[in-house]
Amino acid sequence: MPRKNPLPDREQEICRRLREFRERLRITRAEIGERAGIEAEMLARYERFLVPLRCGDAMKVLRSFN
Repeated sequence: MPRKNPLPDREQEICRRLREFRERLRITRAEIGERAGIEAEMLARYERFLVPLRCGDAMKVLRSFN
């Protein structure tokens, strides 16, 4: 379901960086999710700008891929 209000530009940029990181590594959302402990569907929601990236999830990705 589309958001009533789009994410602010800053939040979109953060989510865009997550997607670019994943694409540079050439791995799937499922692979990131498995390593970081985040549902692949939640990663898809971040990448589609449906929800802002949670700080806790960003930290999980950072720790998993040091």
